[in-house]
Amino acid sequence: MTSKEVDEIATATIGVLKKVVDPIKAELAALRHEVAELKTRLLLKDAGLWRHGSVYVPGDVVQFKGSPWICTKGHTANGNPDHACFRLWLKTGKDQR
Repeated sequence: MTSKEVDEIATATIGVLKKVVDPIKAELAALRHEVAELKTRLLLKDAGLWRHGSVYVPGDVVQFKGSPWICTKGHTANGNPDHACFRLWLKTGKDQR
């Protein structure tokens, strides 16, 4: 086998491999981007009833007067949930429905 024939086989092999690998690389890049975006999303965690003096972190969901509140900013509880640090998720009526 001549050097030219070896080069032609190598070039053909690389071409075939690129056709297989390039779509996989593109899909991997898209998945990496999606994972990075998902890591920025707020994860919710049931933190139970609102308790004075408790420390809450973003994503904690607390119950206060029958309604769930989501912590949006780190906070040590004092008084009622503060709209600067919590967002009312679902307002319940007087009969808790």
